[in-house]
Amino acid sequence: MANSTRSLLESSYDIGPCDSTQSSSIVEQLQAVKDKEICMVDFRNCIVFQCITCNTVLGDSLGVCGEVESSQSVICLKVTEDVMVNEKHEMCSSGQLASSTYQTLLCTGCHDAVGLVLHSTPKHLSALRNLFLLRKELINCYILRSGTCVKASKINFKHRLMDKNIKKLKEYLETKLKQVDILEQMMEKMCTHDVN
Repeated sequence: MANSTRSLLESSYDIGPCDSTQSSSIVEQLQAVKDKEICMVDFRNCIVFQCITCNTVLGDSLGVCGEVESSQSVICLKVTEDVMVNEKHEMCSSGQLASSTYQTLLCTGCHDAVGLVLHSTPKHLSALRNLFLLRKELINCYILRSGTCVKASKINFKHRLMDKNIKKLKEYLETKLKQVDILEQMMEKMCTHDVN
């Protein structure tokens, strides 16, 4: 199927050899747009989450989007491959997670439970669905900057402001759109040049 698509594209357009001045101008324009992107992460300020029993790495602070104070859990968007999601769905009938179904998160190093993933929840917990909730009393935090290990229960994981992340995403998408516009303009020039 890929060969038929390729032959259709090759027969539709007769693209001659690329002029070196054209290719260098494309590269220069794309590089100028890309140079405006600044995406730096200071990894020294990161925290690595470890299982309190066996020190297996479970995740890091780059994936954290806050905490649930009522259940003493860190909310993570992602965890490492060393966190296994139990296949069995369970239901909580009492407490803060009443009327919720969830799957337990297990450490692959010691097979202890380290958290859970909520699936169906009451309305007040709907924002936590399908996120990884690591229990603070079951994890340690290795702080890269100081090289020290602290219990997660002693650290406050404040909610990140979404406005800042949305602004960065908008800037990133605008940059990519400019790159696509530049490529479209160059392709139009090449096509009109080939027709003439």
